[in-house]
Amino acid sequence: MRKTKIICTLGPASCNYDQIKKMALAGMNVARINMSHGTYEEHQGKIDNVKKVRRALGVALPIMIDTKGPEIRIGTFVNGKIDVTEGMKFDFVNDPAPGDETHVSITYGELYKDISEGCTLLLNDGLLVFKVTGIEEGVIHTVAQNSGPLSDRKGLFVPNVKLNMPFLSEQDKRDLDFGIKNGAELYAASFVQDGDSVRQIREYITTHGAKDACIISKIESQSGVDNIDEIIAESDGIMVARGDLGVEMPYEKLPAIQKMLINRSRRAGKFVITATEMLESMVTKLRPTRAEIVDVANAVYDGSSCVMLSAESAVGINPPNTIATMARIAEEAERNVDYKNNYNVAQVKLLDNTDAISHATVNTAFDIDAKAIVVYTASGISARMISRFRPDAPIVAMTSNDRVYHRLATSWGVIPVITQVFDNTDEMFINAEETVKNMGLAADGDNIVITAGVPLGKNVGTNLIKVTRITENK
Repeated sequence: MRKTKIICTLGPASCNYDQIKKMALAGMNVARINMSHGTYEEHQGKIDNVKKVRRALGVALPIMIDTKGPEIRIGTFVNGKIDVTEGMKFDFVNDPAPGDETHVSITYGELYKDISEGCTLLLNDGLLVFKVTGIEEGVIHTVAQNSGPLSDRKGLFVPNVKLNMPFLSEQDKRDLDFGIKNGAELYAASFVQDGDSVRQIREYITTHGAKDACIISKIESQSGVDNIDEIIAESDGIMVARGDLGVEMPYEKLPAIQKMLINRSRRAGKFVITATEMLESMVTKLRPTRAEIVDVANAVYDGSSCVMLSAESAVGINPPNTIATMARIAEEAERNVDYKNNYNVAQVKLLDNTDAISHATVNTAFDIDAKAIVVYTASGISARMISRFRPDAPIVAMTSNDRVYHRLATSWGVIPVITQVFDNTDEMFINAEETVKNMGLAADGDNIVITAGVPLGKNVGTNLIKVTRITENK
């Protein structure tokens, strides 16, 4: 059973009910709605179909709203695109009229105040480089450092410069309102710079009706990397967004940064997503490249909670096939992980009682060769804490909260299950045994570990660990 979860971006190739159902059956664990593309009407249709699919299949399938964030884009050109040539003089201006071979508009009108002569502007995912040669009010003069095509609305990046634009734009607020109205369980915040960025989006979401929202901070800049500890502390999860991150800093640094971000997130008990171009060739092909296979496997070996598909599932020729391919790669990689050795050598700081109980639960599971860990959780925290220790045994998270049930689909090794609220521990223990047997995770004679908080129904945190051997007709 695969432990690493798969996040899939929905788009024109994956918006109808039948296709989304095929994707869920192929291994999709999270449905991502990218608010940078499409209309509210289109997004509404995707969300409605996801909800129909998860009801029909009886699976945890959370909806992730991914905001645009404080991005800068150029405007349009009279002919839709231009050809940039090295040495060409080119201006970035505030005038919204369509541009030409001499200039183009930008969406952030105050950029000229934040930069200085000598700064570098990157466009077209870093493929085009412009050097700033002069600045006037509302106009940035540059010279192209290389050649290539440039089309409408491409993203603009300014490496190593802190911009003063607001983190939450009015468009982001409208997108968040849309997600809240639709009951989205997850919110991915783009271009998070520091802990305050996360606090801003959390305050907005909680004051607008989603107090239990799960916030994922996308690390896409040098500032995000520099402030990673405070960002992790304020977030529920982290996304290693390698596309924009690879534009903002030298691409040869990405592998080490990816490993660092994954390690820091895991140690803090937060789930972590590795994203961008994981199976990019499968946008147009039915088989991945060898390099892509290794990339996905290495993300698993690094300890990613989730791996993500973007264009591959949004506009690719066969999203279900791509998902099934990623699932097979992840499963094979997981078979080659020595979970007990990794657990023994891991240096983890236990911060509270839940940490200690979670650590002891996993330690016990290894010692008795438990076939499953069953955790009863109201908030999902104890299941996530157990997940951080990466046990070999599957983690069956039992909850009566529907939103927690769906959110736990992002946690490594966790199988969410909706259950009732029990009156006593005897009923709960019997339920745990029956559940793992019905799921095919354990059989008569196998050991399982059960953890919960008692007295039941009270907000007491996790304080119980029980080892039980499955017996017939118990």
